[in-house]
Amino acid sequence: LQYMAAPVSSIPKFVDQYYKTSTFHHLSAWKAKQFRAAEQRKEETEEKLTPQMDDNSFESSQQLSNCFVYIDMDCFYVSVERRDNPSLDGKKVIVCPTSNLSSKSLENSTSEVSSCSYEARECGVKSRMFLKDAYHLCPDAVFLPCNYKRYEQTSEIFYSVLRKYSTSVRPIS
Repeated sequence: LQYMAAPVSSIPKFVDQYYKTSTFHHLSAWKAKQFRAAEQRKEETEEKLTPQMDDNSFESSQQLSNCFVYIDMDCFYVSVERRDNPSLDGKKVIVCPTSNLSSKSLENSTSEVSSCSYEARECGVKSRMFLKDAYHLCPDAVFLPCNYKRYEQTSEIFYSVLRKYSTSVRPIS
């Protein structure tokens, strides 16, 4: 069998649909928003953080400013889904940008895994792998469509807490 893809121009509203469901687009837009928020917070608090020369706290605050904290949020989408639906706890969960999640569709899907639980990882599933490969490795997983709005709302809460402690919060990926 020879695979022949339909030209993008023949797919109605392809670009709109791509930006609506693309994990890469969502993450890029979200990351830019976080950078803007960090810069705004830094400007707002810059005066408050100016050390007083006669205060010994300046030295300790300089030491803290060189501290890096890495927070692994690789399963963030799955964590949000589990928070909102506790029945998913302990199950193999795979989050993906498609809403067509029938087994027939998953068997041939070239859409990618956006996030997966550690239980699904034990079967060999990884983020960014094709859904068809994830489905073959883990057919009993719960496949869920991405809900970017909910993830963004939750990340805003998370990052607002981090920004209370530092003006240098930066998402890396």
